[in-house]
Amino acid sequence: MKPIHIWLIALSAPLLFGQASPRGKLNGAVTLDQLATWGGVALPKGSYSLAIQYARAPVTATLRSADGKTNNFEPLIVLAGTETGHARICLVICEGRWCVRSVELPELGISLLFLPRNQPYDSHPKCIGIEIDHHDGL
Repeated sequence: MKPIHIWLIALSAPLLFGQASPRGKLNGAVTLDQLATWGGVALPKGSYSLAIQYARAPVTATLRSADGKTNNFEPLIVLAGTETGHARICLVICEGRWCVRSVELPELGISLLFLPRNQPYDSHPKCIGIEIDHHDGL
């Protein structure tokens, strides 16, 4: 193996093995235009700040409302490869109410799924854009 290949493997080891990194956080804002449920938490319509920590396991999404109430959510699955476009939260109607299905992060090449993929939904996904304020890339 050439020395350059060893160097590249050594540099990528923290990414491959999920070791902590001082970077790896995405901050943004999202506005919900209707009541939604995320992991059993009712989210009133309004503006929220959103932070996604993805540098180490578990990946977490932290949502803070305008009145300061904070909720943390862990996805069921983190999928590599996502559709192109802007960051967004996707909602579906499940059991008669809007529920957060996923957070799509094309900038990072991942999708965070919060509902089982095989769960039947009563609607097609409705996606709401996330305004990215700050991104500490790896």
